[in-house]
Formats: sequence, C-alpha cells, structure tokens
Amino acid sequence: MKLGLWLLIAGVAFLWFNHAKKQRLKHGRRSNGQPAQADDIARDPAADAERILACAHCGLHVPASDALVDASGAVFCCAAHRQLHSQA
Repeated sequence: MKLGLWLLIAGVAFLWFNHAKKQRLKHGRRSNGQPAQADDIARDPAADAERILACAHCGLHVPASDALVDASGAVFCCAAHRQLHSQA
C-alpha cells in the first residue's frame, strides 16, 4: 500500500514538473530566468513545409516534388505544358 502511494506521488510530481517545463519553454524562459535559446524551443512545423511553385504555362501551383523543370529552369505542372511552352 505504501509503495503504491509513493508511486502515485512520484507520478504526480513528474507530470507537474514536465508541465511546468513546457510552459516555461512556451513563454520563452528557462528555469533560471534566462531567455530560452533557439534549440530549447520546438521546431516550427511550417519550417518543414514543402515549397509550392507556379507553372510557367498555366500558373497552376504545384508542390516542388511534383513539378517538372526544363533546361532553362522553368517550372511546369505536367509534361504537356512543358512541351507546349518549349514549342511557343
């Protein structure tokens, strides 16, 4: 019974300290009152977002991984538009 009580107290203390740490980081402070550093704060999900490029022929926006690029560096949404643009 005593072991269960000590485990419960330890679990509550762990959760409380973990929550307090997240709050300090969220508000840009360390535990010693110093401002948080860039590596202390979680990465911004938008930093991992894929670039979106506009087709040189029709203007359609496509993800960079799906875009087609010709020798001149122009970006296209499909092979047909790349071919039409090279003929013009």
